[in-house]
Amino acid sequence: MFSIIKKYQLELESIQGKVTLFVNKKHIKRIIFRYDATLGAFKVSAPVMTNKKEITALFYEKERQILALRARKNLPAQENYYYLGKPYDSYQAILDTPVSLNTEEFYQLIRPIFLIYLKERTAFFERLMTIPIHHKVRVRLMKTRWGTNSLHTRTLTYNLSLLHYHPDIIDAIVVHELAHYFIGGHQADFYRLVTQYIPNYKELARNLKRGNYANLHNH
Repeated sequence: MFSIIKKYQLELESIQGKVTLFVNKKHIKRIIFRYDATLGAFKVSAPVMTNKKEITALFYEKERQILALRARKNLPAQENYYYLGKPYDSYQAILDTPVSLNTEEFYQLIRPIFLIYLKERTAFFERLMTIPIHHKVRVRLMKTRWGTNSLHTRTLTYNLSLLHYHPDIIDAIVVHELAHYFIGGHQADFYRLVTQYIPNYKELARNLKRGNYANLHNH
């Protein structure tokens, strides 16, 4: 007869550094991740028969979404201090200002700067892709999309969160949205068009999904 360890701690390496998981096995049907701001760690509720390998595999599969739980607690996580894929010590360092900034204040100040950057990259790829119109460009925080293309208004809207990512990743999103000028859906022809201009699109999209701001190779 063996006993099942119901509570234990896991230390894992993530794209944002070491993370701690406090695992608690319960009579439930699926694994649930939560972030505890007091502990500064993730709490994991898991079915009784779940093993460490399964929890670790699910963490890496959903790594970006799980780490985002910490960001929503408005804690000063390292990933907030990336701009165009480059790490900084603080929001103040990104904007080269002595004034202390919280996340909301930083986004308000960086938004017009990042919008100019996005307009320039959009115009560059419009010329490269021989698109005969000029799109309006907007930027705002979005929960589920990195960008949208309104064919009716000829407006591209980008997620403000893209500002943390390496320029190559941002370019991949710009080309993705511009490609919808030619092809509306996401069929094979669409991705063939995108990869004409961004040959390593799949790798960049994978790094975007994982929150790999600096566009480093996956571990």
